[in-house]
Amino acid sequence: MGKIDDIFGSMDFFLPEHAEALAQHAYEKTLVTQPILEDDELAEMNLTLYDSVRHDFAVSVSWFKPIKGHLGRIERAWGWVQRIDASRRQIKLVNDDDFWWIDVARIVKVEKT
Repeated sequence: MGKIDDIFGSMDFFLPEHAEALAQHAYEKTLVTQPILEDDELAEMNLTLYDSVRHDFAVSVSWFKPIKGHLGRIERAWGWVQRIDASRRQIKLVNDDDFWWIDVARIVKVEKT
């Protein structure tokens, strides 16, 4: 088949709006829903968070960050739990570079480092 017969096969360009829509769609496919945790997992995470405050050891915390509706991504940071705010249901995670206020309901994993 020659070039004249294959007019549309050689089109390698997109409109900027089309390219942006494709990129947005690809990004949205990487988003996940917030994992549902069992009661024993929640209890173990809470114990590890309180122990980090009392005994001053570092932990790695993963939490769900909503981006679009019920979809989001899992963020992760390490540090020391400096404070647990029971009234706002948040923890303050601090390391050498930064700090985060993390909603307790969004935490999906806590590990000692």
